[in-house]
Amino acid sequence: MKPELLFLTVLRMSIVSGYVIICMVVIRLLMRRLPKMFCSLLWGIVLIRLVCPVAFESPFSLVPGGRLDPVRLLEEEEAHLQGNLGGNQSQEGNAAGETAAQTEEALENIAGTGSVFPDASADMDAGAAGLPTGKRQTSGAERAEILQIPDAGEPTVSGANAAPDIPNALAGAGCVIWGSGIVLLLLYSLCSYIGLKRRLGTAIPDGEGCYISDGIRTPFVLGMFRTKIYLPADLSPEEKEHVLLHERMHIRRGDTVFKPVFYLALVIHWFNPLVWLSYRLMEKDMEMACDEAVMARLGENKGGDYCRSLLNLALRGQNRTIRPLAFGESNTKQRVKNILRYRRPSTWVKAAAVILGAAAAFFFLADPLSANRGGIPADLTQDGKEETILAEIPENTQENSMAALQVKNRRGDELWESQFPLSGQTGISYYLYQTDEEDLLLRYTARLQPGEGMMSYQLFSLDETGQQQVREENEINYMAEKDRYLFDAEAVRQFLQALNGYLEHSILLLETRNGQAFYSTVEQPIRQTEEFRWMDQRYESIFGKSGSLDERLDKLQAHLLKIANQEWALENGSGRSEAEDQEQLMARLNAVTAGQLELIQNRYDGSETGEIVILAELPEDQITLYGYNDAEYSGRGVLLRNGEGISRFDITYGTSPRALLPEIYWDSGKEQLQMKILGASGTGLNIWNLYLFERTRDGLLKETMFQPDDYMSQLEQKISYDYDPVGQSLTLYAQGREIRTIDTSWAEEPVMDIYWGTIVDFELGETIHMLFTPALQIGNWPAPQYAEEADLTAVVEYGQDFTITQIQ
Repeated sequence: MKPELLFLTVLRMSIVSGYVIICMVVIRLLMRRLPKMFCSLLWGIVLIRLVCPVAFESPFSLVPGGRLDPVRLLEEEEAHLQGNLGGNQSQEGNAAGETAAQTEEALENIAGTGSVFPDASADMDAGAAGLPTGKRQTSGAERAEILQIPDAGEPTVSGANAAPDIPNALAGAGCVIWGSGIVLLLLYSLCSYIGLKRRLGTAIPDGEGCYISDGIRTPFVLGMFRTKIYLPADLSPEEKEHVLLHERMHIRRGDTVFKPVFYLALVIHWFNPLVWLSYRLMEKDMEMACDEAVMARLGENKGGDYCRSLLNLALRGQNRTIRPLAFGESNTKQRVKNILRYRRPSTWVKAAAVILGAAAAFFFLADPLSANRGGIPADLTQDGKEETILAEIPENTQENSMAALQVKNRRGDELWESQFPLSGQTGISYYLYQTDEEDLLLRYTARLQPGEGMMSYQLFSLDETGQQQVREENEINYMAEKDRYLFDAEAVRQFLQALNGYLEHSILLLETRNGQAFYSTVEQPIRQTEEFRWMDQRYESIFGKSGSLDERLDKLQAHLLKIANQEWALENGSGRSEAEDQEQLMARLNAVTAGQLELIQNRYDGSETGEIVILAELPEDQITLYGYNDAEYSGRGVLLRNGEGISRFDITYGTSPRALLPEIYWDSGKEQLQMKILGASGTGLNIWNLYLFERTRDGLLKETMFQPDDYMSQLEQKISYDYDPVGQSLTLYAQGREIRTIDTSWAEEPVMDIYWGTIVDFELGETIHMLFTPALQIGNWPAPQYAEEADLTAVVEYGQDFTITQIQ
């Protein structure tokens, strides 16, 4: 151990011991009428605190819980200095830690061996935008195995064992001063002992371990185990009898060991005046306790004779140089008073003293419960020192009850927290991923049902401030609707393979479902994997029993294709599949000629009934956007005319009188056409879709759409939030930077979750701006709500992919 750490550890012990000394002095005052043998026991408690760096833990400890650990103190100071030298690298690392894992705190269940299965009912427009709608239900089962948790690499320092908050620079100077004081006191004691031994060189044995010396003025005992009693040469027979009784009582009580050990503790804690006070009071109580023991043997009628012997010895003076190591007589006045009022204690007095002393030992030798009591240890900050992971579950569950997963550092301070409602829409669980090299947190989020699903995981560590440092993250979606079919079986398999690879080395930390919480303990960890068993457990009537994960995925893919084709057939009334319907539409669009388009003169205003209408145009750039609008494909299919070239796309647009028309913008610098078309609208719903068109080698345009799933995922990753239920406010952060505080006092119920992608618009131009508003899930309200002054903006950049930046 570094000298600085040793000094801080002793300083921490000394501060705790100082508190105990003050309490012992108070108890001593309460016991002033009791025999001193019980008071002297109190100093045993102080000695243990002075020399023992660890203690047992008890919820009844009266020692204040510590918050400072000397080991962490220096390491955090060093880490802080290194962080300052790291500059931008540290800032970039912190920014990367702010991800989607901080935005989805509402959950009901996790798709482990049990999954979240919301009902497959959704509003048609909302479904087209990929939004969660309607009531959700949950189901699932859990599987638990008893695992062996690795032993902690180093025991945590807890409770009273806490160090003072001293800067690292002062720790070294304090260590030098402390060590110098110890050396001086030990030299003083050694010189005193050598000088005393020289004076005792002429001592004459007097039998039974006694020696007579004319070089001393008062009697004393020397030695810890091979003790010798040294007496002045001119003692009277009565004085000698009293002295021998007194000094032999010291030996019998073990004071020849206790006092030197206490003195060594005093040497170590020389800087603490309370330790000097306790040493002095200990000496007084020790002497008076021996006096009482002598009186018990001699009888109370001999008290006067014994007091005369004490007074005679006091007149001789004291051996000041030997007091640290031997029993010289002192404090004569108080000792005489104590002897004269001494009465043999009754049984109930002895019992009361024993109970009081035992209670003092129990309450002051114990430390408060450490931070990892009932928790799971893990080194999440990657610094070689374990934190503690705690699952906080409300005792009385109510409709809006919240559970929480907390990480506390070695000082007991909260480093990181994630809250969970006991019921919700999205399944979310945290796991502890452990390898031989590191410990990480694994967050798995899932919303799985027959018609749509979303799964994501995030693997991360924590830095010293509690910011998430993302190591790996992944997200995958599937759905089947009249407007789209999205299911990549191989991508889903790869996702589950990666996820289950992590889960095989992980234990469940916290999962909530159906108003209950499930979590691991050190004694009984829970291990889970995602096998899509929800298909068997709740939807057996749809899928039937499946024997393997691959079989379940094949059945799900077939089911999604069936849903997609049925919805397309119902929508267009033709009975055609989606692929057949798209082929028919493109055939009609390809049949449109330039001559037909030249005949179209009027822009569409919601009342036009022609098969082709003008939706938007840029005359100066010779660009016109047409909408195909025949009876069978009303509001579906667009044509872009750029000069003489015509490009055709299967894109849906609105055709009602209230429909907002598309907008286009030609970016001549990038040779790129921008277009926004209303994708979905309704109560609490207004979503515009963004398309970019670039020229191909044949002169036609090729479209790229900023998918709602894509921008919702990016917003969830880049924006986090903290909800204050007391202050009724919601604070939004963009990659760790506070961007908005929203007042939610109007809701009168707590915010359970926030959603992105229900209000989205775009401003076209050389820089594309995205305008969006968070939707708040308030209590059990059936629809999301929107707060005033909650609108946000961002910049949309496009390279090979769309990227959201500069969130404001």
